[in-house]
This record gives sequence, structure tokens and C-alpha cells, in this order.
Amino acid sequence: MGGIYLIHLSILMPFFGMLLSLIVKNNFKTELTFKVIGLVFSLLSLILVIGYGLLNGFLLEKFSILNTFSSVPQLSGIKAFAFFNNLDSLSYTMVLLTSFCFPVAFLSCFNSVKNQIKKYIMLMLLLQGLCMAFFCASSLLSFYVFFEAGLVPMFLMIGIWGGENKNYAALKFFIYTFAGSVFLLGAIIFLYIKFDSFDMQYLISQISLMDVNFQSILWICFAISLLIKLPSFPFHTWLPDAHVQAPTSASVILAAVLIKMGGYGFLRFVLPAMPLASLHFQHFMISLGIISVIYGSFVAIKQQDIKKMIAYSSVAHMGYVTIGIFSLNDIGINAAIFQMVSHGVVSGGLFLCVGVLYERLHTKKFAEFGGIASVMPNFALYLMILTMSSVGLPTTSGFVGEFSAILAVFKISPFYSIFAAFGIIFGCVYMLHLYKNTMFGKITNSQINYLTDLNLVEKINLSVLCIATICLGLCPNIIYGIL
Repeated sequence: MGGIYLIHLSILMPFFGMLLSLIVKNNFKTELTFKVIGLVFSLLSLILVIGYGLLNGFLLEKFSILNTFSSVPQLSGIKAFAFFNNLDSLSYTMVLLTSFCFPVAFLSCFNSVKNQIKKYIMLMLLLQGLCMAFFCASSLLSFYVFFEAGLVPMFLMIGIWGGENKNYAALKFFIYTFAGSVFLLGAIIFLYIKFDSFDMQYLISQISLMDVNFQSILWICFAISLLIKLPSFPFHTWLPDAHVQAPTSASVILAAVLIKMGGYGFLRFVLPAMPLASLHFQHFMISLGIISVIYGSFVAIKQQDIKKMIAYSSVAHMGYVTIGIFSLNDIGINAAIFQMVSHGVVSGGLFLCVGVLYERLHTKKFAEFGGIASVMPNFALYLMILTMSSVGLPTTSGFVGEFSAILAVFKISPFYSIFAAFGIIFGCVYMLHLYKNTMFGKITNSQINYLTDLNLVEKINLSVLCIATICLGLCPNIIYGIL
């Protein structure tokens, strides 16, 4: 397996784009130039990531929790900041998702970002580089640094380019996630003092040999931070506010990439390093996942703001990730990874759709919509595909991830699978309610009569995501083949 330099270059590409944006003089004539720079460098990063997969025939080192229990020899001269020499299938899948979603977000900036474009594009490029570096980190120190550094660009994007309550949402987002990370930092410092190393493989080999009490204390510290990031009930309340106030492209990245860091952290380090504690807390975590699914769905049904409804749906859908991870079997682990990819594509598309409506009507309230399909038939088609995937219709990616998670937890207890399945039913209720109230019925808002259908940029963006969710649904081996 070779070509790791392609991954290193893919991580550096956004930073190169950010430096180029810094050099280019900012004036009215160069506003489009900054958007093009962001799009081009994010696409170059995607091409390099795909190139790495093609070079290795997508036959990467398989990620397996079971493999991590084997003894790993002590390493000398371990560096605090390090990356994998070769990415395993888990890391590559998340890097691929990240590099896929950022060009979509940059393309949405062509319509949605109207002021301080240079700064916004630079923050987006910085965020992409940090996210990709996070998924490639092989030391706990770099894991923590990139985990935390990603807060800053998102905090600024919400706080500067957000909606009316942007300051409140940005502060809540930052305080929640940063406060949780204090536990993570404390645990990492303790591990370094005890084992004199930041290397994940070495720490996994040592911690996994410790007794359940030792593992449980560490597990709680890691879990608090990762559950906030996931986000899971009851640590989820920052997410709806952040989504509602964030600009469209920031919402896409927040839903598609940032909240996946929580699930990735559990899979990358917590489960293999603390197997006894993970087994000890298994039923608690599955129950927490089921509560997230049902609670998120019920709250979504009650929302009058479309963006907030989709944000609460993310809480529900990410609950299946928690369920899959803590089923602690191969089906569930793979289901959780697939669900993270599927949710990234579908939720990104749904937030793009909300952005399309907001750009035209400057509202996100259900009461202001109705009959849009009669004037925007192309938009109605794309939204229908994404809605069907969100409710888990067979042949879409949403079905594969959620059904597999339910199947995996059935092996633990049939009752868990029954309660988890209710989330699909409730998902149908709020998503079909969204589609019916926005696309059909009488036109009550006179502005709707003057709406224009999707432009070329919007068609390209939504086409990419809709094709992706259908392809993943029809051929899930696109992801499972890597895993």
C-alpha cells in the first residue's frame, strides 16, 4: 500500500488555498475569485483522496475493533504530532466524506455568501484542512488539537455571518463543545503522565490491559466530550440553535462533517482502548441512542422552523450511529460508519434545500410556504429524493444505515430493535409533513408566485448529493467494500 503522500497533499491543499486567498487583494472584482479559489482547492483535495484510493485499489487496511486488542510493541521516539503512514478503512472513509462535502459547501457559497467573502472562504478552507487532519491523526495530542481547532472557524462563521441570534448560538456552540473537551484534555494529560506517550496504538495496547475501574474513569471523560460532539441526548441542545443561525454552507459542514467527529472518536480510540468499560456501559449507551432517536423525532415533529426541524432530525439519525457503535458487533460497527456517511450526504442536501428557499423568501417558517412545487418543479424533485432517503426508503442510503443498525442491536435485545424502529416511523411523520407543507397545498404567500426554479449551481450541487444517496442505496458496497 502506498501513495500516502497523496493524503498529506490533500490535507495541505486547503491551507495552500487559504494562503493564496490571503495574498490576493480584496476588492469587488475579486469576490468571485475567492469563491473559485475555495472550490478549486477543495476539489483538488477530493481528487487526491480518490487518487489514493485508486492507487491502492480501495483495498485499504481493514478497520476492526477486534484487531486492536492484540498487543502492540512499544515504540521509541514517539512524536506528539503524527499521522498514519497508511490510512485504514475507517480513516479513509471519513476523509473521503470530508473531501466530498466541502466542494458542495463551497459551491453553495456562490449564491449564499454576500459579504466579507475573502474571510469566509479562508475560514472554510482552514476548517477543511483541520477536519481532514483530525481524521488522519495517530497521536492523542494531534487528535485533541484538531478536535478543538475546528471549533474556531465554525464559531466565527456562525458569529459573523449568522442570523439574528447569531451571537447566542455561536457562544452556546463554543461553550458546550469546549466545556466537554476539558474532560478529554484531562484524560489525555493523565495518560501521557502514566504511559509517557501520545501514540494511539501504544496507548490502546496498554489501556486495554487495565482493569474495568481504570478504564471506566477514562471512558466517562472521553464519552462526555464525544457525546456532546455527536450530539446525543441530553447534550444536543447546542445543535438546533447553531444550525438555525449558521449560513447554509456552514450548516452543511456542521451536519455532514463536524458532528461525525464524535462517532469517529468512539470507534478510533474509546472502544479498542477501553473494551471492558465499553461493554460495561453498552446497555446505557444503546438506551441513550434510542432516546436520541425517539426524542429527536418527537421534537422535530413539533417544529415550525424548517431548519430547526432538520437539526433535530440529525439528533435522531445520529442516534442510530450510537446504537450501531455500541452493538459491539461487526454489523453494527459497519452500520454506524455507513450511517455517518449517509447522514452526511442527506443532511447536507436538506440544508442546501432550506438555503435555496431562504435565499428566495428570506424565511424558514412553515407558515410562509406552500405550493412551491407548482413554480419550482425541479426543486421539488430533488427535495423528494432527499426526503425519501431521510425516511429510510429502500434503494436510498438512509435505509441501509438505519436498517443495519436495527439489525445489529437485535442481537443484543429484540426490544432495543423495536424501539429503534419507531424512529423510522416518526421520521416519516415529520419529513412527509415537511414535504407536504412546503411543496403542495394552496399558495398562501404571494411571493411564491414569483419564485424562480433552481439555477445551474444549485442544480449541480443537489444533483451530486441526490446521485450519491441513490448510488449508496443501490450499491452500499461503495462504502462496505472499503470497510
